[in-house]
Order: sequence, then structure tokens, then C-alpha cells
Amino acid sequence: MLSVTEYSKQHSHHPSTIFHKSFFLFSAKGGFRFTQYLPSSIFHYTSYFFLLPGLWFLLTSFWSSYPEISAVRALYFILISSGSIAAGILWTQFSPKNILGFLLPSNVIIILLCTFSLLTNIPSDSWTGGHGKGFMGFFGHQNLLASVILFTIPSVIDLRTRVKSPKSKVFFYLLITSNLIFLIITYSRASIVSLLFGVIIFLILNRNWRILFYSSIVAVLVFIAILFTPSLNQFADKIIKKDFPEVYSSRIWMWNPSYKAALEGGLFGLGYGISHPDIRSGEYSDHFENGRFIREKGNSVLALTEESGIVGLILFLLPIIYLLIKLTIKNERSEIKKNNYSLLIINSTFAVLLLHAQFEAWWVGVGSVQLPLFFVYLGLIIHQPSNNEIKPRYYYWL
Repeated sequence: MLSVTEYSKQHSHHPSTIFHKSFFLFSAKGGFRFTQYLPSSIFHYTSYFFLLPGLWFLLTSFWSSYPEISAVRALYFILISSGSIAAGILWTQFSPKNILGFLLPSNVIIILLCTFSLLTNIPSDSWTGGHGKGFMGFFGHQNLLASVILFTIPSVIDLRTRVKSPKSKVFFYLLITSNLIFLIITYSRASIVSLLFGVIIFLILNRNWRILFYSSIVAVLVFIAILFTPSLNQFADKIIKKDFPEVYSSRIWMWNPSYKAALEGGLFGLGYGISHPDIRSGEYSDHFENGRFIREKGNSVLALTEESGIVGLILFLLPIIYLLIKLTIKNERSEIKKNNYSLLIINSTFAVLLLHAQFEAWWVGVGSVQLPLFFVYLGLIIHQPSNNEIKPRYYYWL
């Protein structure tokens, strides 16, 4: 269904679009019939909360300057959020001992593609494309490559808790090292900072104060070494500033217009998927698509407020806040054992994604890679198996 709808979205001018949209409706009906055979437990009541922002996004099409765009994107959001959350819940029931295992093949493929691109220089703009300040390989932009690494690297970290043989350990260390190298050479500061933040959250949740203390000392020593070593200082400056005057310069030019547009969005928003036509950043990311102005927004909260207003932002955040409270209570009650690394990794990743979304506006990106994966992680969190619930459940229809 997602493939068909994506094709229709990209080729809306094509005469056969009616056929594809009709096929989408047929597929949706078939999907609905299929859900009748699923165990009712995959439709957790928390997942229904995300229907509220989806329905509100759909409602904004009534006052949107491009009502069809807003309505279609809202329907995409409803489909992606409900389907991805259900997929995450279903996976925890089918494979509770290897909760993050479904992401590992994706990460391996990403690393193999990056390695091939790095060694062969294919495509030729793997270093000069995107914003031209880092490696992007086949992924079209440095930040996109960094995002897919960030979103899939938890499965690699989780692999360390399950490897036993020497060959498996070698595979793990090669894979995690490759991930870190490719993440660094993308020069994507948002993803790098988010990963470091996730490691800190993991250590805090695991109550591993000794490693956190020693890591802080090492970080201070590395900082001092970079500060007083000219070559390291120049390299760090290149990564951090990316040839901009200040560290925050590359984000300020997006955040300033997005903040002004969010104020214009007000309580009800301008319409889902709509950018204010008179507020522009003046950079290369500003462009028109079929007459509709599109601006890179650089922050998910500001983007949601501009498009769906304060109401849409609140409706989107309510289930997230609920899950954060739920995780806090579980942690305080020690329902997540100290050595239950898979659940700790998932909870830490949740914090990582929330931080990363404040540097990339993928909360409104229904065509992005990040949004479906975010909802899959939410599904994993919603149906976290307790410490005593680690028994696989198989169903006749699988």
C-alpha cells in the first residue's frame, strides 16, 4: 500500500493515477479484512491516540491554501502512524528475545552500500552532493545517511549483548566501528550529538555511574587534547562549524523563519504540509513544487505548529508524554531489570529520536524515512514485555 501511494504521490499528473488510487483503496480494504485475523492485543489503546493528530491534520485541509495536499498528507500520516505502531507491537509479540533484530539487516546493507561508495567513489558526488560538507554515498544528503545510521545503530549495539562466539564478536566490532566512522564523516552534528546523548541516557537508566564517571573524564581529556592540538582543533572546528561563522549558524537561518511562521500558524495552523509563502529563509532549500512554496524548517515542533497550530502540536505530543511518564514509572519501580539491555536501548533510543527531531523537521515528513521508524519504535515501547514475559508467541497466520 505504501509503495502504491508513494507512486501516486510522485506521479499525480499521470493518467493512470486513478487506477493507482483505486488500487490503494482496494488494498486498504484488504488490509482491514486482514486485521480481523490479527490478535486484538496489537491494537493497544495508546496507538489510537495518534489517530487524534491525524484527524486534526485532516481537518486543517478545510482552511489550507492547498486542501488536497493537506488532506492527502494527513491520510498518509494516519496510515503510516497506525501501521508502523501496529508493526512494532506485533514484532514484540513475535520476537520478544530479539526486539531490535529487524533493524540489523538494514544497518548491514547501509554499511555495505557506504563502503562500496567510499571505495569506488560511486556516485561521483558522494562527497560534493547534499550540502557538500561530508560523505553521503548513495543517500542524497549527508543528514539522511546520518539519520538512517542513527535510527538503525541500536540494533548493532543490542547485538553485543547476544554475541558469544569469537567470529560473532569480530563481526560486531567491525560493524559498530564502520557505523561510527560513517556517522562521523557525514559531519551531521545533530545525529552525532543525538547518539552521544543516547549513550548518556542508557548509562543513566542502567545506573552505571562508574562508566559514566570515567567516560566523562575521558571526554574532558579528549576536549583538552583537541583544544591544544592545532591539527585536531582544525578538524573538530570543521565538523562543528561546517565552514559557517558559528556553531549554530546553519540552524539559525532555518529556525528564525520557522519561528515566525509558527507564530503565524497560531492555534489552528496554516494547513498540514503547508509553508507560509511570505516567510522564507533565502537559502537553497527554499523551492516551489507545482506552485506550492516549500521551506526547510529544521525543527519538528516549529514545523508542526506552523502547519497544524498549537492544537495539532498538543495532540501529537500527548501520547509521547504519556509514554515518557509510563517509562519513568517503570524505571522507578525497577520493572526494567538492570541487565535487560534490549529494553534499555529502546528507551534510550526514544530519547535520541525526540532530540534529533528538534534539528530535523521529520515529524511532519510523511515521505521521510525517519517518521515510520519513529512510530515503529513507539510500537516497541507500547508493548514492552516485562521481565517475566520473555516467551515467544506464534500465531497460525504467520
